[in-house]
Amino acid sequence: ATETGAGLGKPAQDEFATSVQVPAHKLILQLCAKGSKLASICEKSEKATPVVISSVDPDVFRLMLYHVYGGNIAATEWIDRSKDFIDAADRFGLVNLKVEAEAWYVKHLELSVHNVIETLDFAEKKNCSLLKEQATAFLLENGEGVLHSNNFDYIPQSTNMMREIISLVLMKKQDGTKQEYGDPNKLSINELRAKVHDLGKDIDGPRSKLIDHLNSSLDLAASGLGSGFSLSSV
Repeated sequence: ATETGAGLGKPAQDEFATSVQVPAHKLILQLCAKGSKLASICEKSEKATPVVISSVDPDVFRLMLYHVYGGNIAATEWIDRSKDFIDAADRFGLVNLKVEAEAWYVKHLELSVHNVIETLDFAEKKNCSLLKEQATAFLLENGEGVLHSNNFDYIPQSTNMMREIISLVLMKKQDGTKQEYGDPNKLSINELRAKVHDLGKDIDGPRSKLIDHLNSSLDLAASGLGSGFSLSSV
């Protein structure tokens, strides 16, 4: 069968020096990146008509498509380009790539009093809940050093940021004990994402969005309209 392809490229007017065309197939993008901005961009194009995409590194874009096509990105690429993958995946709505890139970024990030505020700002802008959780934990443990740093005035001031701080305080109060609880605010981001994934919901977004998904399921279970789930700790 012949698949309709769309040329995906970028112009030379942005920060990258050259224009590059990257071939892609509408059908594959519609199937493997269903509902993403990337798929919707290609749906609007005609046969063999290039779609201009600016301000993205061609190599990052190629690897992003490779991931969409089911390819396994090398560990060295994840380590070197994880932040770039987060940027691209957030822009084009590729949740699986974004979450995996975020995990790699958190794993290899060395936080300090000098970069934690910048990291929090990036996490806030890109809705990287796991990264925000890690940076907030560092902030709480190294508060005095951060307070006296030159970057403290730039700490994100938002409801989501306050929710993250309070949630971490609540988790610390549990002191690592295994116990039953029904408050999603006491769950880590990884625990929240696992439960939201089990519900078949989108695992991208801030803590508040993940908690809303869980609360909605609990409400449905209480009303007898849904099966719900158990919020026992893991």
